[in-house]
Amino acid sequence: GVGPESVVAVALPRSFDLVVALHAVVRAGGAYLPLDLGLPTERLAYMAGTAAPVCLLTDLPSLGALPELPDTEILVLDAPERAAELAALPGGPVVDAERRAPLLPRHPAYVIFTSGSTGMPKGVLVEHEAIVNRLRWMQDA
Repeated sequence: GVGPESVVAVALPRSFDLVVALHAVVRAGGAYLPLDLGLPTERLAYMAGTAAPVCLLTDLPSLGALPELPDTEILVLDAPERAAELAALPGGPVVDAERRAPLLPRHPAYVIFTSGSTGMPKGVLVEHEAIVNRLRWMQDA
């Protein structure tokens, strides 16, 4: 169910699995919402409630540090049943025909929240096109 215009929360420690999860969300066309497990659960709940992710990717050790997200499907990546499910999926690049809709440069790639130093944190959607523009600027600079 992930595709352009959908958000996927990702709550994993810094690891190879985190990189793979973020890459998978973006390849599917979704936008990832990083949930830092070091933040208070109230803030994580606020971020998830505001961004309304369709699902949450996490692992067994991180599961206990997360707030309850009643409207969000939780996928525990290192659960035994999940490993078999993931292994059965085909490899190779994801193409638009496999997505819910074609992925366009204006679609969001990730959601980031401000520090909230002046009140409640605010979420910002960053589009694929903005990332490409930044990378091109960095190459030129």
